[in-house]
Amino acid sequence: VFGGYNRNTKFADRMRELGRELASRGIKVITGADRGSVLGPLKEAVEEVNPNLYELLVTDIEKNHGKELEEKTERQAELVFQLAGQQKDYFWKNCDALIGAPGGWNTQSEIASAAWWMQSTRRVRANWVLNLDGIYDGWQMLHEDLIRDGALKEERRNDLRFVNNPADLLDELSQINAQASQA
Repeated sequence: VFGGYNRNTKFADRMRELGRELASRGIKVITGADRGSVLGPLKEAVEEVNPNLYELLVTDIEKNHGKELEEKTERQAELVFQLAGQQKDYFWKNCDALIGAPGGWNTQSEIASAAWWMQSTRRVRANWVLNLDGIYDGWQMLHEDLIRDGALKEERRNDLRFVNNPADLLDELSQINAQASQA
């Protein structure tokens, strides 16, 4: 799951619901941010159900440049860019599904990268965009416009699956898992 680094309490209950439900289904949750982010409530809920199902990805950048990451400098911007690259690389290689939670520019970059990864490799089975309170309505309209105008082929429609609440995401996840077990 990737999402914004700023803690947005507006989404806390729904992120908590998602974390509880994923953990209760035995699904391991990996994030690149935790307590201070929009993903904090998700992390807390997963750990309440089963602490072994939560993993905080700590990259080499964070291990070696922790102090520099806190400073608002050009170097910090370079490190954040490198950090995001290391996180994406890990997610793409180790996750069966990706969830984009509410967030800013970096989260949106991760969502776009997830769609590209899905198109290019098919390694990841599903990418969801958690469109809480319509935060990604613009992205969803753009996605539809790109398909309508032929910039994306119709077969690319499900490279990003927009859902408006955790329950819809979990329903789709159940369907995908059922299909995978039948194959």
